[in-house]
Amino acid sequence: MAECFEEKGSDCPLINSCGMNRALRDALAAFFEALNRHSIADLTGNKYNIDVLMRLNQAMNVPLGQQAG
Repeated sequence: MAECFEEKGSDCPLINSCGMNRALRDALAAFFEALNRHSIADLTGNKYNIDVLMRLNQAMNVPLGQQAG
């Protein structure tokens, strides 16, 4: 995202006076906090409706050789 966000260090002359590093770390922490409230099962639990809406169930029944053209 930004050079100062990397763990190995930064050559940025503004590193001690710029708030970007702290803001990015806060944003990343909030992102992971939001993800931690969900599981893979939560996100894929209603898969049938997704398949129907995207018509994936129809595409799955077509032989592979017929899908290209």
